Amino acid sequence: MQRTEQFTEIQQEEILALQSIYPDWVVISSKKQPVLIFEIPVELPESVNVIISSQGKDRTQVEDTTISCFPPITVTVSLPPEYPEQKSASIEHITAKAAWLPALNSEQLEAHLIGLWQPGSQVLYEWLECICCGRFLAELGLLSSDNVLRLQHASPRILSLQLAIHAQQVRAQQFSQATYDCSICLTSRKGSLCIQLSGCNHIFCRACLNDFWASAITDGNLSRVGCAEVECVKAKREAKVDDVRAVFNVSPHHTSPPADKPIEVEDGGRWFVKWMRMREQRDLARDRHVAYCPVCQEGVRRPPEAEDEASGWSRYRICPACKFSFCKVCRKTWHGPQNVCQLTEEQLIRYIRDPKDNYGEPTSWMRNMEKEYGVDNVKKQVGDFSPGYLQREKAKETGEDRALDRYYNTFMEEVADYHGKPPVWNQRIKANEAWILKNTVPCPECRAPTVRDPPWGCNQVGLCLTLRGVYS
Repeated sequence: MQRTEQFTEIQQEEILALQSIYPDWVVISSKKQPVLIFEIPVELPESVNVIISSQGKDRTQVEDTTISCFPPITVTVSLPPEYPEQKSASIEHITAKAAWLPALNSEQLEAHLIGLWQPGSQVLYEWLECICCGRFLAELGLLSSDNVLRLQHASPRILSLQLAIHAQQVRAQQFSQATYDCSICLTSRKGSLCIQLSGCNHIFCRACLNDFWASAITDGNLSRVGCAEVECVKAKREAKVDDVRAVFNVSPHHTSPPADKPIEVEDGGRWFVKWMRMREQRDLARDRHVAYCPVCQEGVRRPPEAEDEASGWSRYRICPACKFSFCKVCRKTWHGPQNVCQLTEEQLIRYIRDPKDNYGEPTSWMRNMEKEYGVDNVKKQVGDFSPGYLQREKAKETGEDRALDRYYNTFMEEVADYHGKPPVWNQRIKANEAWILKNTVPCPECRAPTVRDPPWGCNQVGLCLTLRGVYS
C-alpha cells in the first residue's frame, strides 16, 4: 500500500511538471485513475514536401504541398497504479485532427511510444517531445531523408487544403504573439497590432499605415499606398488588395459600389472604396484593350474568351453596366466575328486625303486604322469608295455634274437607237454596251432601254424605269 502511494505521488509530480511546461496541451479527465488527454501540435524544424495520394478503383489522385506545421494529434493516456516502476503508461487511442495520420500509422505510432518506456522511467515527456517535433515521422518511415513526407488519404485535395489552412493559422498565431518594431513611429508593438505586408514582408503597426495610406489616398497618389520602407518607396512597390483590407479593417466580402453611387461606408471602408476606384480608373487608362461603351461610356475590359488577336472575337465587348454588346473597333452593335467593320464616310475621306509623311509612308493615324480595321479591309473599302468620291470631287471642282448627266442620257439613247457600227468606247463601256444590247429592248414611248421583269410572270412584259409604265 505504501509503495502504491509512492507511485501515485510520482505520477502527480510528473503531471504537474507537464502542466507547467505544456499548459495548453494537458487535460486531466479523471482524478481517481489519472486519464490524461494530450493535444499535441506537430511543428517540424523545417518545411517538408508533403505528397498526398489515394489509391482508387478508377484513378490515382496526388496532391503536393510544402508545410512545416501539421494539425494536432490527440493522445489519450491512462496511468495504471504500477506506473512508472512496473508498467508503462497505457495509450487508449490516438487520433489526428483532419485525419491526416492514417489509422495504420496511428497503430504504429502507439507501438513506437510504448517501446520507449523502460522500467522505472517516466516516459510522458519523451512521448510529447517525440510527437511535437515530428521525430516519429522519420522513425515510422513516413519522412524520407530528402524531406519528403508521403501520406495516404481518401481525398488528397481536401486534406491538402486543410493542411494549408492550418499552417496559415499557426503562422498568424505566432505572429500575433511576437513583438515587432515599426519603422514609422519607431516603437515596439505586439504582432496583434501590426501587419506584415505580403509583397516585401516588412512589418508596420496598423495605426501608422492607416494614417499614411489615408493621406496618400486623399492626395490621389496611388504609388504611396504601399510599403513605407526606403527601398520599397524607391521601387514604387504598391500594396496588395488583401493588405489594404487588413489595414483598413474591411471584410473580405466587401465589394466596391458602382462609380455612380455615393460612398456610404465610414472610416476604413470609405478609404478602401476610394482606393479601389482610383486603382480601377488607372488600370483602365493603362489597358490598351479597354473600350468605352457607346451607350453609357463605361470602361469595358476585354473578356477572357476574346484574348486571341487573330480571331474576330477579339473585337467583342459587353458592358457590365448596361449589358450592351458592341464592337470595340467600329463601336456599333456587335455584328459577329466573321463580318468586317465598316468604315464611316468621314474615315474613308480622311484616309484618302490624309497626306503622306516626309518619307512617303502612311501617317500614324493611317497605320492605326489599318491595325484596328485590318489592312485588307481598309484597302478594299477605300478602293470601292475612292473612284466615285474622286469623280464627285472633280465634278464639283469643274462644274461637270450636268455634263455627266447629259453624257449618260446621250449614251443610253445611242445604244437604244443603234443600227450600225458602235462608236469606239473603252473596254468597260464596251462590256456595258454588249450587255445592254443583249438583255434590253427600247421602250416604245421614251426609247429608253428596258429589261424583262421576271416577277411579272411573262417574258413578253417589260418595265420602263423612266416612265414607270408596263408594256408588252
